[in-house]
Amino acid sequence: PPNLLAFNSTEGKSRFLYSIQSNNAEAYFPLSQQFLNQMDPAYCGITTLILILNALAMDPNVRWRGGWRWYGDESMLLERCCLEEERVRREGVTMEQYCGLARCQGVGLVMKRPHDLETNCGGQHGGSDDLDRYELEEFRRDIINAVQNPPPTHEDNTIEEETDIQHTQSNDKSAGGYFLVTSFARHALQQTGDGHFSPIAAYHPPSDSCLVLDVARFKYAPYWVSVSELYEAMIPPDKATGKSRGWILMYPPSSNASSGDKRRHKDVKKPRSNEELEGKRPAASVPLAGSGELICPVEKIKVDYCSVGNN
Repeated sequence: PPNLLAFNSTEGKSRFLYSIQSNNAEAYFPLSQQFLNQMDPAYCGITTLILILNALAMDPNVRWRGGWRWYGDESMLLERCCLEEERVRREGVTMEQYCGLARCQGVGLVMKRPHDLETNCGGQHGGSDDLDRYELEEFRRDIINAVQNPPPTHEDNTIEEETDIQHTQSNDKSAGGYFLVTSFARHALQQTGDGHFSPIAAYHPPSDSCLVLDVARFKYAPYWVSVSELYEAMIPPDKATGKSRGWILMYPPSSNASSGDKRRHKDVKKPRSNEELEGKRPAASVPLAGSGELICPVEKIKVDYCSVGNN
């Protein structure tokens, strides 16, 4: 569509270069390393979540192949979830279901919706639902924070732990950074299709545009879109929920070990395995994906109380 700018165009490359030089593309690198294509037309939400989980270096507690614990594809989530795979293939997932799946994997998150004056005046979404509605400026601020301050990698964590243990004592989520995922109506961007999920990887201040890493790579390569236009594209309600779509800030778990544990490890100088450094269980204690051991990330608790499948 003419309102979107291709990432690989001359101007698209120029914007990316400016973003890198102005520190507005830090999120691009961890996200691009895990960028993948959705395996089914309705899997955009699941694929986006897989991308984010791998970028956060989350442990699926399932071995993908051999001893490798990595979210290899969408089945890594769907075979262990309350949501039926066939239902997801037909309908996709809502924002609420997406957030429920992310929480099951241990991700911290904040879900926000755009502020729609017409909808609010009509009273359709009055009451507590208005509490998670935000203006355009909030969306822009969240984008800038996300692209400038993505979550640190394991390597970053190791260096930080060894050089300044005090940085790990903060409970402020913003100190560790987050990735930003948007859920928007494609038709509002003059694209074909309906609702869609994808992450934001960079921001270009002069044009006030952001880079969308569209997980439907067979359909749309990465593109730049005006922040205000993307904000407006989140306002049309999702037919499944009657609510507008929105954006999600996705954080890694606050810590894999308490600050006291980290200090003890530092004092003792005891060598640790890569699994311990990454906060992962030994491979021998983790089932193999596709083995028939359909173990939920939070096991029986989720089976009894999870509401993902009911949304």
